Amino acid sequence: AYKVEPCLTRANNEVSKSMERLATGKANANAGDRSSYVAMSDTFRMDFVGTKAGIKGASVVMGYLETGIRVLDAASRLLSRLQELAVLGANETNTTADHEAINLEAEAIADELNRLLTSSTYKGKNVFVTTAGSEYVSLGGRDAEMTFGVADVSANAAYTALYDKSADRTLTAGPNNGTAFGLEVVPSEALIDESDGSSVAGGTNNLTSLIEAFQAVVNTARVQAGSQYAALESAVSYTVDLTAQYELGFNTVNDVNFSMETAHLAKNQILQQAATAML
Repeated sequence: AYKVEPCLTRANNEVSKSMERLATGKANANAGDRSSYVAMSDTFRMDFVGTKAGIKGASVVMGYLETGIRVLDAASRLLSRLQELAVLGANETNTTADHEAINLEAEAIADELNRLLTSSTYKGKNVFVTTAGSEYVSLGGRDAEMTFGVADVSANAAYTALYDKSADRTLTAGPNNGTAFGLEVVPSEALIDESDGSSVAGGTNNLTSLIEAFQAVVNTARVQAGSQYAALESAVSYTVDLTAQYELGFNTVNDVNFSMETAHLAKNQILQQAATAML
């Protein structure tokens, strides 16, 4: 009886542990179970939780960049129309009413272009930032960071002639007086400077060159946004695979092996019954 009793106690303890593991689904359900494995599983859990959060954050950034790309695409379309108006306006067959109509449309386009490039937001955050790539997003910790951010097109030194609402509503000669695009077309002069009424050298050619220069700035910003989007897309794809590996490692260490634990339970139940009968 003295020899059987400790055997029965051990069998009871093993049955209890097996039932707890099977009930919780954890390989380390008991307080004293393989504490080193618990530490390993906790490390894996921190990693896969962090990378999952990083994927969500990167997805938001991709939406932010895609919004910037759409804004720049719209700006390109507006510039194309402004180029068309500049050429149409430099035609001496136009009447004064024709020129007024061209100027009014050009002003409306410049106003919308200014609105797009200065007030576009995504989730309340400005789409354009002062310095390209100055924003950060974490992809799961362990120094897994990336930068993003599209430079502010309206403040770019390559072209300082954006439409200014505080100035004359007509499109004055921007490079000469620092205000808007530079288009008040009259039959005799394709482009004039309203600050002193003098003609601007080059006329329509000068104006279209300015529009093309600004288009080049928009193109640069578009390339920035597109390249950052592609880089983030690649990083997210890699992080998804990494998350799967972290989660697999966590499950391997943390989750109970149901087939082995069930066999272990059956074995100890038989031993328990045999010990009880012998006792």
